Amino acid sequence: MIGKKLKRTLSRLGWLYAISVGSLLVLLVFDEFIQDKSLKSQVDGTHLYAINQEQRLSSEVVHAAHLLVQPGDGNRAPRRRGLDEALLQWRERRLTLDRLLHPRFSSAQSAKDLYTGLEGLMPIRSQIDYLAQTILLRMGDKAPDLFTANEAAQQLAQEQSRYARDIAAEVKRFEGAWAREHEDLERLDGLVHLLIVLIIGVQALLAFFPTLRRLRESIDGLEEAEINIQQQNDRLVEQNGNLQGRENQIADYAVRLERLNEQYQLSSRRFEDLFDGLPVACFGFDREGRVYEWNQACESLFGFAASEVLEKRYYQLLFEDTRLRSVSKRHLARLFAGLLVKQFEWEFGIGNLSKNILSTAIPLYNNDGSIRMGMIASFDISERKAAEAALRESEQRYREVAGQLERLNAQLGSLARTDGLTGLYNHRSFQQKINDEFHIAKEGKSALSIVILDVDHFKEYNDSFGHQAGDQVLRQLADLLNVASRNTDFVARYGGEEFVVVLPGAGAQRAFDVAERMRQSIQQATWPHRPVTASFGVATLQSDIHQAEQLLRGADEALYQAKASGRNRTVANGSGDNAAAA
Repeated sequence: MIGKKLKRTLSRLGWLYAISVGSLLVLLVFDEFIQDKSLKSQVDGTHLYAINQEQRLSSEVVHAAHLLVQPGDGNRAPRRRGLDEALLQWRERRLTLDRLLHPRFSSAQSAKDLYTGLEGLMPIRSQIDYLAQTILLRMGDKAPDLFTANEAAQQLAQEQSRYARDIAAEVKRFEGAWAREHEDLERLDGLVHLLIVLIIGVQALLAFFPTLRRLRESIDGLEEAEINIQQQNDRLVEQNGNLQGRENQIADYAVRLERLNEQYQLSSRRFEDLFDGLPVACFGFDREGRVYEWNQACESLFGFAASEVLEKRYYQLLFEDTRLRSVSKRHLARLFAGLLVKQFEWEFGIGNLSKNILSTAIPLYNNDGSIRMGMIASFDISERKAAEAALRESEQRYREVAGQLERLNAQLGSLARTDGLTGLYNHRSFQQKINDEFHIAKEGKSALSIVILDVDHFKEYNDSFGHQAGDQVLRQLADLLNVASRNTDFVARYGGEEFVVVLPGAGAQRAFDVAERMRQSIQQATWPHRPVTASFGVATLQSDIHQAEQLLRGADEALYQAKASGRNRTVANGSGDNAAAA
């Protein structure tokens, strides 16, 4: 009876001690929280330094802007660069200040209020930034706008002064809020320290009862030991009853294991027969590449009997090329990392034997999920590779023949468009060109001129020196026309000793100048038997001309007039003033 009362008393004292310890821990944690909050609520010198730096940099932006708009030498690049650098430094300091005061990094309410207040100054910040950018744009090197830049600089100074006053007001409000917050924390911290002292005193009183606590523990230990002895006796009785049943189960397991072993040996022999008779060349190997399985198809494909390859590394046996050995080792590492190696092609060759092989490697797993061995299945694709090579050769021959046909077609097209003697465009090409250019000029209301020329006394030249000499004159004259023409001009042989030049975009005077330049180049050239000259007729598109034939007829009439006037001259249709001769 006394032991039970003592036990209850000790239990109450233990609970009181546990409660006091728990309360002390809670108060210590709470005190640590107050200390941390007090530290976080303090006005950090970094905050004030960042604000001062940000104000100083905004003043430097204003100063740099005033320097830039001041009259001085023409080279404003250094001052514009100074304003640009000051603006960039101010932006960077703004970002640093915003991150420093952001609520994610400062839990103090006063700091959060300061951040909210500074957010209200964002329009002034944006206006200062905009005015500085305006000054930079207006003070460019090419055409500085001093009046607009000066107005912007004055407005910039006003906005910066307003910004400095607003920031000072926000800082003052922030310091007042911090002072009130700090006073509240100090009062709460004093109360917590008082409670900690009281709890420590209670624990000191309870420390006088260690002997009573040990006595209670001894009593509890005796009672637990008695209960454990009784439980162990009960378990021994139960285990003795189950032992006989387990012995019977073990005997049954032994009989079943023997039957399973016989079935496994039978299955193993069947697998070996099946593996050896597969029509696909397969061999198995461990993670070092040593061969343990090699079927008959492998013997036929690679020429090695199973007795020659077992326990040997397959990449040393099959690959003479060191590069292929390195690739095979990488495949081996991937395979035992649990990755498939699908369809890699390689060439097997020993002596005169050479085959193209396509292989696939797969991992084989144990029941626990670990990789037991690797297996490579290989196929002889030599015939397929030979067929592919023959197909590529046929395709190459086809491409060569197609290229030859394309070149011949291009030559035929060129022959159809050009004159065989002079290499100039022929009459057919000229007709197509003049019709196209005529429609373009009429629709776009642009200029277009045409020049027709005829070799003077060419029949007499042929009669005197022969047709071969005449052909040489025509070829030389074609070269002179190409040299004297523009890139946009179209030179063609009109027929016999007549040539024609289409001048897109050329008015009457420009066409006359081109024709005159051609006439003079023919007159001044060196000819093999006697001097050669030509007569030129020029016609320019007018509003009353509605067909290309009318323009061509006008040039032909001008050519007739040039020949009638004595040859070796240039005549423009419809104008007696445009006429020139040697």
